[in-house]
Amino acid sequence: GEAPSWRVSRSHSRGVGAALVGTGPLGVDVEYVGKPRPWRAILGHYLGRDPGPVDSDFACRIWTFLEAWYKATGAWPDPRRIEEAMGGQTRFEGPLGPLSWFDWDELEGFSISVVQQQALEPAWFIELGGEPSSASAAAI
Repeated sequence: GEAPSWRVSRSHSRGVGAALVGTGPLGVDVEYVGKPRPWRAILGHYLGRDPGPVDSDFACRIWTFLEAWYKATGAWPDPRRIEEAMGGQTRFEGPLGPLSWFDWDELEGFSISVVQQQALEPAWFIELGGEPSSASAAAI
């Protein structure tokens, strides 16, 4: 048979990095949570409506979902998908088939999201400059 076509997605923020390698659609995003941003306006832009007051940790988590989705599919998720993610949904029908979303918050101060076609176990996240440990890496 034919060799698989490998894809890579990577992201970094303030010394923390993540990378995914796989054969289907995939995307990863890392964001530092502590940087003040106009989250209400940002999410409102993608939702097409005012989301009302939003917690910055939650908003950053949704932002990493948006970025990871874009990297996986090449397009921003439609407002319905964003609403589903905000409601806690983790499995979606995407433009390239079924997609799963995983978010990882074990690394204090950072939000990390993965969107990929595979159902589970996409990769390990490792804090740059550190060795894998229960504090700096986790299987998703």
